[in-house]
This record gives sequence, structure tokens and C-alpha cells, in this order.
Amino acid sequence: MSATKDRTSRNRAASRPSRPFTLWREVLTAYAAPALMAGTAGVVTGQQDLAVAACTSIAGTSAAVAFLVGTWLRHGGQPRRWTTTTPRVALTAALVVTAVGAATLLGWFTAQWLPAHTPIPTPPWLERLRIDLPVSAALATTIVTLRWRSTTTTSRAQPPPTPARPPHGPNPTEPTPAAPAAGKSPRNEHTLIVVMGATGATGNALLHSLRTLGTPVRALTRTPHRPIPGMADAHQPPVEVQYADATDPHSLRTAFKGADRLFLAMANSPAQVELETRVIDIAAHTGIGHVVKISAPAAEPDSPVAISRGHHAVEEHLRASGLGHTILRPYAFMQNVLRLAPTVAQGIILGTTGDAPFNYIDCRDIGDVAAAALTRPDIAGGTYTLTGPEAVSYPELASRLTTLTGNQIRYVNLTSDELRDNLIQNAHMPTWLADHVTEIQQLAVTRREAPTTTVSDILGRPPRTLDAFLQEHQAHFHRGRS
Repeated sequence: MSATKDRTSRNRAASRPSRPFTLWREVLTAYAAPALMAGTAGVVTGQQDLAVAACTSIAGTSAAVAFLVGTWLRHGGQPRRWTTTTPRVALTAALVVTAVGAATLLGWFTAQWLPAHTPIPTPPWLERLRIDLPVSAALATTIVTLRWRSTTTTSRAQPPPTPARPPHGPNPTEPTPAAPAAGKSPRNEHTLIVVMGATGATGNALLHSLRTLGTPVRALTRTPHRPIPGMADAHQPPVEVQYADATDPHSLRTAFKGADRLFLAMANSPAQVELETRVIDIAAHTGIGHVVKISAPAAEPDSPVAISRGHHAVEEHLRASGLGHTILRPYAFMQNVLRLAPTVAQGIILGTTGDAPFNYIDCRDIGDVAAAALTRPDIAGGTYTLTGPEAVSYPELASRLTTLTGNQIRYVNLTSDELRDNLIQNAHMPTWLADHVTEIQQLAVTRREAPTTTVSDILGRPPRTLDAFLQEHQAHFHRGRS
């Protein structure tokens, strides 16, 4: 075998996802390993008491310790951050010392204190506990800790370390890294990226960006029998389409198999936190090395926007998972302006923001930034707030639509309650979504929005403008009036 083929084989072997950490399986392994070793030694040496202890005190202690340590490491599916960032040897040593110390005390207490202070007899096997318990604890802790770390961070391919940057984007004083050449991906050509939300505006835009780069990609959808928009171009690499549903853990485990990176974007909903944290947990246990998550600008624990508080919770869960991650916080999608067409057809735009501006951004720019985060080590690992080149108020948007359509469009400012009632009664929005829209609009009033340069810093080109977007979709507003 040539040296090149040998390296390729090693690389492919290293990229295979490790067996997921399943607690009952680790406990069974921790029971069986010492039972077999000690039992065999007892049979070979003729020590009947050792053979009996192998299947009782030794194996039983190992299983109990494995369960306790494994449960503690998993921490209800939210591992403590230091257990995934501490060097593997140091973490294992610390836990082994702790477990051995506790087992030694338990062995002494059982073998010495109890017989001396109670009527319990002192058979020979009782004396063995002072040795059997610490040894079993050490073996079980080592097994379960190494297995845990093999399924979290250190055994998976992680993106190379990234330069330090401020929490909301690249340092404007540093030179912007050059964008990769069109049609080429700077990462390993065998990297497979999984895209959740492939039929949504952002996920679909990302698919186009990754196909342009020639990056292997797997698009996940709940309706694989339906064509994904824009994927029929025969001049670009094909996209693997696979069924997956965040409410179906088995489908996620199957969909993530063999993938190294994941794009996580889900529609806002009351169940979003539950679903996205489940996705992250399964990604952590199936070999995913890096997650790019779509979040929200006001993702804070005390945000006035309920959905944003949910995004904050998911971000924290992602950080605690030990996975490599990049967080994108885009502002209002330009594509959502198209939803105003029914009221624009009536000559009005309704809102509660007065002259407060919105940071609009084209989903295609979000897709391009997400592609960079998934394929460029210099971008991966940051938290980026994404906007277009300008912030535009509803009165200004009405003026631009007036020019575009040739029909007078005016902005009508409502109270939050009036807008909420209108969205529920006339737009037939569910209550939670109407609440979300009004909360977002009030946030724009209390926190005046201003554009950032993050998109141009990352992509090396300016973001798309709102005027260009409206011009591109002017037929949509004309149809709204027909």
C-alpha cells in the first residue's frame, strides 16, 4: 500500500464516530471486565474466595461505581464544562483518586469497624474488601471516564484553535482573513456537513453555499419525498437528502452517522428549547465535532423576548456539551418582508415601532456566513451578530415600497395590544407567535438597532441591500395587489 493510501486509510479511520456513551452498556462493561479478570485468576490459582468475590464484591463494586461516575459525568444530559475541557488523563486521575478514596473508606468501614462494633461475624472474604473495593473503583472509574471522553471532545476531530476575538464578531483591528476560492473548501474533502432546516430560508441558502464550495452535505427534512427548492441544478454536486425529525431521536442518530459538522436551525416554537437541546445531546453522542447554531441577537437570560430567552438556554446547553460550536445571531430576515404583501396590497404596513429602525439581513448572506463557519477554521468558534448594511424603519420601508410598486403605501403605528389582536384575528397567528412579533418590535424601540460590519469582515464583500432584495422580489408585492 502506498504512503498516500495509508494516510488516507488512517484519516478515514480517525474520522469514524466513536460508539455512543450509553450508561447501561458502560455499567455492564465495568461489571464484566473485573469479573472475568478476577474470576479467571481465582480459578487458575485455586483461590475459591477470589473467584466468588469476582462476581460479587469486585464486579458489583465496579458496576456501582461506573453507574455513579457515569451519571455524574452525564449530569442529566448537560455535562459540566470542566469534564469535557480538562485533559483526559487529568480528569481520569482526579476521578480515580476520588473514587478510590471513597471505596477505601467503605472497605475499611465494612471490614474493620462493623465487625468490631456489631454482632456481624468476620468471615475471610470480608477482609478482602479493603483491597477489592479500591481496586474495583479504580478500574471502573478509568473505564467509564475514558469512554465518556471518547464520545465528547478529545477523540473527535475538532476545528483548529481560532484567533481570539470579541464575543460578537471579529476584531475590527485585525486583518480580515481572505475568503476561500470559489468552488473550493479549505477543509478536508471528506468532511460531511449535516444541515437541519434544509427547507427553510436560511438552511436552503446554506445548501447553495456549500454546493458552490463543493463540500459534501446531507440535507435533513421531514418530507424527503418532496424536492428541496433549488437543488435540481445538474451543474453542481448532488445533495444527499435524508429524513430526520427532532421529535424522533432514532432518526437523528441515523442522520448524524458519519457526519463531522452540523448546522442547527429550527423554526421558532414553544418546543424549540426542548428540541434543540435534544439535537445537541444526540450530536454529542454520535460523533459530531462542531455545531453552527442560528440564534437571536437578544439571546440573554433576562431578554424581554421569550424566544430569545430560549435561544440563550440552548446556547448555554451547547457550550456545556463540550462540542465545538459557532453561534450566529442574525437580525430580521429580509425574506420575512415578503409576508407583508397582504397588507401592502391594502396600502398599509402595520407595526408598533414608530420610526425605530430594523437591522434587515438577507438569508443568503446568513447562509454564506454559516458556510464559512462550517468550512473555515479561522471563522469557527465565534459568536457573530449579523446584519445587512443599513437599518430601515417601517415608515422608510413604506416609502420604498411606494416607489417600487407605484402605489401609495403608508405606515400605521399601533399599540402592542392592537397589533397582537390584529395578528391573531386577521393573520390567524397562534398566540405565542403574535406575542413574539410584538415583543421583537418593542425590543427595536427600546434598543435602537445599528448595522454591524461582521458579514463583510467574514465574506470579504458587502452584504446584500434591502433595495436590491425588494427589486428582486417586486413581483411578489404586485401579485399581492391583484
